[in-house]
Amino acid sequence: MKKLNKNIRTLMTQCGYAQEGLEAVTFDKEDPESLLLYKELHKAMVGLEDVCISLNYLEAPVDVEGPLVKLPNGCYRLQDRELSCGTRIEVLFEEDEYDPVRQQDVKKPRWVASTIESFQGRCFLAARPGINLDGLQAKVRRVRQS
Repeated sequence: MKKLNKNIRTLMTQCGYAQEGLEAVTFDKEDPESLLLYKELHKAMVGLEDVCISLNYLEAPVDVEGPLVKLPNGCYRLQDRELSCGTRIEVLFEEDEYDPVRQQDVKKPRWVASTIESFQGRCFLAARPGINLDGLQAKVRRVRQS
């Protein structure tokens, strides 16, 4: 994954994409063809940036892992770390999956990556806002900034 991430970043640099956008690319703002090319290139670069962010996240080591504990203030703690709004987290859920051999749904463990969010003093998992997380297994990765 590291090599792929590096190759994508190199490609983005060669295309003139920097942190600020396509600053190095010149185009004629009055020419519809040139404008289309610029917009499509920008869309592709944003997509590649998303791929790099995902690869960076997936190769990061797990920093803390354990059961989530609900605090009196409505937020959650993982080991000695109180999870604040925007914290990237993975939570282990038991999800139904159809088993064609048994011809029925069976529970399978699945990690769900999301963020902790807060609304009106209640913390929740953005991917599953109505679920009580207290006691569920979770992990937070040590993601380096790219």
